[in-house]
This record gives sequence, C-alpha cells and structure tokens, in this order.
Amino acid sequence: MENLQNKNRQNYLAALLGIQQYSSGSVSSFDFDFPVTSIPINVEQIIKSEIEKKLAPIKETQYALVGQFAEISLEHDAIKDEINNLRKIYSENYQLKKKLNNINTVLSFKKFGPDWNGNGAEPFSENIIQKALDFINSQLLRFQPNVFPTGRQSVQLEYEKSNGNYLEIEIFDDKCSAYSEIVDKETEYESLSFNEIIKLINEFYSRI
Repeated sequence: MENLQNKNRQNYLAALLGIQQYSSGSVSSFDFDFPVTSIPINVEQIIKSEIEKKLAPIKETQYALVGQFAEISLEHDAIKDEINNLRKIYSENYQLKKKLNNINTVLSFKKFGPDWNGNGAEPFSENIIQKALDFINSQLLRFQPNVFPTGRQSVQLEYEKSNGNYLEIEIFDDKCSAYSEIVDKETEYESLSFNEIIKLINEFYSRI
C-alpha cells in the first residue's frame, strides 16, 4: 500500500512538472532536464509560477488594449472639444452677424416718413429707435431676434423655434410688452423691464 501511495505521489509530481516517466516507475527513471536533487519540493510555488507564465502574455495584451483605449478615448474627447468649440464660434459669429443686421434694420426705420405703410402709420420717434438699438446691442442679450416695424409706432422683436413655440417683444415709446405661445398656451405680459425681458428670452430658449 505504501509503495502504491509513493508511486501515485510520483506520478502527480511528474504531471505537474510536465515530465515523462519510464516504465520502471522509480524516481531515478524520470526524464529530468535537470538533476533529480534539484527538484523543488514546494509544488504550490511551481503551480503559481506556471500560471504566472501563462498569464503574462494575456496581461501584456490587456495592458496594450487599455493603453490603446485610453489613447482613443483621449482622441475622442479632443475631437468632441474641437467640435464644441467650432459650434460655439459658429453660434457667436451667427449672433454677431444677426446683431449687425438688426442694428441696420432699426436704423433704417429713421427713413420712414408719414404713412410709410400705406395705412396712415406715423414715423418712428428717436426714443423708440434708441430703445430698440440699446436692447439689440446689449451684452446680456444672447439670442438675437428677428426685427420688424409695426404700424402702431413700435418695434417688434420675434423669436420662433422649430417646434412652433413663439415669443414676441414689442418696444413702444413708453413701455415694453410681450406675448408668448408655448405648447398652445398663450400668455401676455405688460410693462416689462429690460431685465424681465432678458429673463423671458432665456427661459424661452431653455425649454426643449
């Protein structure tokens, strides 16, 4: 029985070490690449070492993939930042061009004489024109409107989104009013201050 256990133990060790055994089954008959006396006794250490050898190329591949992904991720973030910067520049240029166009439009109202619309409209006062210019040229105004003259001596500023939401600001000689139509809900505002109008416009664009 003891000899059988010794033989089984030898076979187990041989399998772990990946070595061949001759038919005699004795320890001296193992085909070692190194002297028999140098066989390590710590089998667990051998197993751990062999596993680490097998895992080494896998870990290298993983590290390489992680490094490539990081580079791709950084490159992707850089591209996104560049796109956002271009969008910002485009938006700023668009708003600036629209501001200049709106200023020229309001200044053209000075040329309107009596009955300029064929329905008895009065010319625009200097006060109305200046109020409209101050509003359009304000640094607080992030979104430029579409500008129209009205036949009741007022300058109308319009905002309309693709979803149908609509906001209208009207500048009179002595007051400013507003009208909005958002999701089929109509609202009128009377005697608004400059800051109240700016807030109304920002809220209009903050809605999805």
